[in-house]
Amino acid sequence: MSTYFKRFKVAIGLCLVLTSCTALNHLKKRRAVSADKIKETCTEPTEFYPISPATYGVYTAIMRFKGNCLGFNDLLIGTWYGDDNEFNETVTKLMILLYINSHNANNEAQLARIFLKKDAFSDNKPGDEVYILFYELVPHHNE
Repeated sequence: MSTYFKRFKVAIGLCLVLTSCTALNHLKKRRAVSADKIKETCTEPTEFYPISPATYGVYTAIMRFKGNCLGFNDLLIGTWYGDDNEFNETVTKLMILLYINSHNANNEAQLARIFLKKDAFSDNKPGDEVYILFYELVPHHNE
């Protein structure tokens, strides 16, 4: 039993070591993500979809940046205007999911998303708040 436990600990240790480099690199890139930096460092979005508040009562927009934006090759952001509450954030997440599902239904190259951060612009005036959800888009492999 003792030998089994030692082997288990070694196996877990190896798994952690092998996956930690990728995780650390991802965390380093994630630290560079901010709403204020996107205005400074990213060019016009490759895709931009403003979404009317008619259905859910929330004005949202989905933007995709291909190329180097904040150190990411493929960055998807969802924004909403108004209050920072669960409903507005959930509607924005729904729009992001609908975007990805629509892309995957129409393209052989499937996408997955990795959540990076939620942020807001520092120069927001009361009543003018803009909140952002940042996602990295990566190839999705069905296996």
